[in-house]
Parts: sequence; structure tokens; C-alpha cells
Amino acid sequence: MQEPIELLLTDLLLPDTNGRALAQRLVASRPSMRVVVMSGYGSDLTVGSESALAFLAKPFTRDELLTIVAKTLAEPVTPGRSGAAHVRRPARRGGVPHT
Repeated sequence: MQEPIELLLTDLLLPDTNGRALAQRLVASRPSMRVVVMSGYGSDLTVGSESALAFLAKPFTRDELLTIVAKTLAEPVTPGRSGAAHVRRPARRGGVPHT
């Protein structure tokens, strides 16, 4: 029997793979696992065809990290879904949104 993994916290960009691919592999064998992906590049993230990932925009504060982890762990997990919380950031200087 596998030990449960409650939450995967990963970056979108990883050496030799990416956070989305890592989440797909792990969620396939642990469907109740929740996933938070962090990145400075955007939030269009899915695992498979329907599973939403929680997204944390970089840079983030300690409080933002704690908030998204708590929200993601509190959200009920249904088959095919590993979390959907998002932390949106205010616009950066120059009016470019930080998503």
C-alpha cells in the first residue's frame, strides 16, 4: 500500500520535466492528492482533460503560500480534480498583470 501524499507543491518548470507532467504521473496513482503549481509565467494549468491545479504566482509572500496551501487542502477532492485555488497578483509596475 502506498503512503498518501496530501499535497504536491511544485514549480511549473523543472529540470528534465515540468510540474504539470509530474502532477499527471502522481495524480494517476494518487487521485486524492492535491496539487499547487507555482510559476511566474501564467496560470493555464490542467492535468489530463479536467483536473485543475491550484496556482501560485511568483513572486509570492509566505502568507500567500500558507493561504493557498490551506485553501487547497480544505477543498474536497472529487475524482479527476486535484484542487483549483488560485492566488492572483496585482498588476506589476507598468500595468502588466501578474498572473
